[in-house]
Amino acid sequence: MVHSLSWAKERSVDAAFGFALSYEVDVDMWMITAPLGFGVAKSLAKANVSVGVRGSLEFSNGWAEETAVSQGTNTARATKVSLTGRWENSLDILNRSVGRRFVPANTGFAVVQSQTADVFALRLAHNGALVAYRIQPNPDIPKDWNVIPFPLNPRYTKQGTLDGAVGFDENGKVLDPDYAGAQGRGEYSYYKPREAYAIKKRIQRDQQRLASYYESVSTETHTADPTAERAGRVLGGAIGSDASPAQGRDTADSATGAGFSRRDLVNTYVWTAAGGFFAETTETADVVSETTSGSYSLSGSTGASLGTSFEVFGVGVNAQLDASVGGGMSTTRAGGKEATRSFGLTVQCAPSGNLQSYDEHRKPVFDRAGQPVKAPGKVDAYRFLSFYLGEDSEHFDTFFHKVVDSVWLAGDGDPNAVALRQARQSDRKPPCWRVLHRVTFVSRVLPSVPPQGAAPLERAMRQLDVESHYELIRRLGPYVKSAATSRTELATAVRGALDAHLPELLPHAADVTDFLGQYYGME
Repeated sequence: MVHSLSWAKERSVDAAFGFALSYEVDVDMWMITAPLGFGVAKSLAKANVSVGVRGSLEFSNGWAEETAVSQGTNTARATKVSLTGRWENSLDILNRSVGRRFVPANTGFAVVQSQTADVFALRLAHNGALVAYRIQPNPDIPKDWNVIPFPLNPRYTKQGTLDGAVGFDENGKVLDPDYAGAQGRGEYSYYKPREAYAIKKRIQRDQQRLASYYESVSTETHTADPTAERAGRVLGGAIGSDASPAQGRDTADSATGAGFSRRDLVNTYVWTAAGGFFAETTETADVVSETTSGSYSLSGSTGASLGTSFEVFGVGVNAQLDASVGGGMSTTRAGGKEATRSFGLTVQCAPSGNLQSYDEHRKPVFDRAGQPVKAPGKVDAYRFLSFYLGEDSEHFDTFFHKVVDSVWLAGDGDPNAVALRQARQSDRKPPCWRVLHRVTFVSRVLPSVPPQGAAPLERAMRQLDVESHYELIRRLGPYVKSAATSRTELATAVRGALDAHLPELLPHAADVTDFLGQYYGME
């Protein structure tokens, strides 16, 4: 936030001179007839000739002074979360076809604002008996921020598995112990496309409402002006207090300016094991500029004129001189306040792109042609959405009832659990903000020999030497990508592409359309 003051003063002196000079000549011709010594005089012609000269001279001189001072404060808050974990125990490997995995720690972080309080005991003066305890915030110690790590509920989301599975083996899909029921199709761990697109749709509606609000403000002067009210809302959110320019105005009945206090974000990412990474990110920016100014000006002028006329040898001469002197002074003082708030969410995604298979001695496996053999079940591409959700009391309930591990929270040993229990205010439900990730598409390397129970589409793909869903997308993408605007158009394009290039997969056109829609981010 920047506060500024400015002062300007301007003085000037103006002078102007003007003169005019003119002369006139009258000519009168007469004819006299006197045949007898006397006669009659008649005027034959009369003429008046006037000649004039005018001129002016102007002079102006000005002096200006200006002084400005500004002082600003820039406050930045950044929260960064890094991945930690451990390697699997070599004696307890979950999927030996994939090999020993690095298992990320299923840890979340809560950013909590805390304040120090003093505890006072109220006792009776005559006998010292304890009546009650009284807790009061210490005014000498300001509020502070704390980062409290906590274990995530493994059945809510679990790092190390995108969709409840950890690859394939000779018997089919290998499931994480916390997702034993993920054999069929469903939403497990981070793979929750329905929830992801529901949140994304809500954010897009809020953005459209915000744009409509600004577009609906009339520029006609006789209508109510919501600028000051809106500036107060944004400024209050930017500097932490409602120092509203509209303070003192009755804005309780304003419906058009209500809302928009939350600015949620959604970013889209696509990762591929081939080294590609696509990111579509959004940042918010709120700027409020408030300026107050006062000015006064003083100006004056005085003038004089001098004129004369005379006649010389019958020639009339007129002369006039005008002169004026003026000056002015103007002073302006202005005070301004500008507050800017920007927010962004940055995600770094750099998992290992190594899909090669290794034997029990950790040696890479190659085929007869010397090409690396890919490990079945490894992820070769996935798409995910990252969300920042602004403050809402609903997030308080979600955190304590779904996100955090309830068994750990109820325990007594961990000091972080004790701190979170102290921060739990179920009666007030203070608004909380959230950062979460949701996977909407996962592609895995399929086994060369489909196991029993494999989906019919996967069996057909392996017969055509299509090793993963992402590989099928790469083949069909040039023919169907332009139709990824609606389910109907995409289904028509998929059937046409399959009929022309992969007719063996036509019986599975519905399944192909489904995962193509997930990959292209269609709801």
